[in-house]
Amino acid sequence: MFGFVKRPVFTEKTTRLLEKYNQYVFDVDPRIKKSQVRVVVEKIFGVPVRSVNTYRIPRRSRNFKSSIGFLPNRKRAIVSLRSIEKILLFP
Repeated sequence: MFGFVKRPVFTEKTTRLLEKYNQYVFDVDPRIKKSQVRVVVEKIFGVPVRSVNTYRIPRRSRNFKSSIGFLPNRKRAIVSLRSIEKILLFP
């Protein structure tokens, strides 16, 4: 079950979400549900989760020589915590 949450995402937007709203963004398996994301994050990091929002990233096309392909589907989860809770991503 721990393999469903793949990695944290660090972009300018996710950094603003973290600083302003205490929300963390993770890449997750496209088949996972919100309730499963909540359980996994609570078990891995030991913090109570306030809410979970998910969205799918649009597929991008990729050119290789003369053929056109697509990158695999991806899904991201935005995990909201209370203002006093923190996740230690880098020990």
